Amino acid sequence: MKFCKACIFHRILRWYLVSSVDNQVIYLDPEVTLASLKIHRCNNSFIYVPGVFTSVVIEKCRNSTIFIGVVGKVVRVVDSSNISFLGAGRFFNLCDIQKSTFHIMTPCQPVICGSRNRRITLAPYNTFYPKLEQHLDMVSLGVNVQKWNKPIELGPNGIPLVKGQCSNHMHLRPEKFANFVFPFEMEGSTRRNPVELPSTYAKRQNEMELILQGLRDEVKSRNLNEDQTKQLKSIIMARY
Repeated sequence: MKFCKACIFHRILRWYLVSSVDNQVIYLDPEVTLASLKIHRCNNSFIYVPGVFTSVVIEKCRNSTIFIGVVGKVVRVVDSSNISFLGAGRFFNLCDIQKSTFHIMTPCQPVICGSRNRRITLAPYNTFYPKLEQHLDMVSLGVNVQKWNKPIELGPNGIPLVKGQCSNHMHLRPEKFANFVFPFEMEGSTRRNPVELPSTYAKRQNEMELILQGLRDEVKSRNLNEDQTKQLKSIIMARY
């Protein structure tokens, strides 16, 4: 897998387009704020776009991790499968999604529609990047009200499903929750996730932090050389 810093994208007026990325790590730090973004036909890749946007469309993506910044209006994800999504937005629309997880920050109920949804997992926002709070302020998106866990799922006829009807979404089990580390350097003042986690997820987060601190202390006590320390840290991060 190759790393590419903003190499496979096009800027069209106030749109950014990331398209046909395959087996790459993409990092794009947009020059234009409050533009729109489309991520299209990306496969087996890691895509990081920590900007502030008016709207975002993700379409026909497979087997990828997609990290976006803050969206002032709508995030629409269409016809995608096996993706892990992380981002903040005012409103989310998920359509024809299979086996994907969404760690989202949103004050509105996500809408799930389409006839080919299967195994959609919704989860609380679990990350941050240095400009996160600055970007939230730019679009007046607060963190106190979170409705990621109260989706409206529409049936094939467009009518919302009621309790007891077959649902295609679930909530992430707390024991599966883990923080996601933004892997790039960036100027900014945000040093932690500003969203208060539900108690069950916060408990899991605290347990993981205690485990990691114990492992860090163990590494220090072993007097490993620099290469051994780096290798062990990478193993720990991959595991936890």
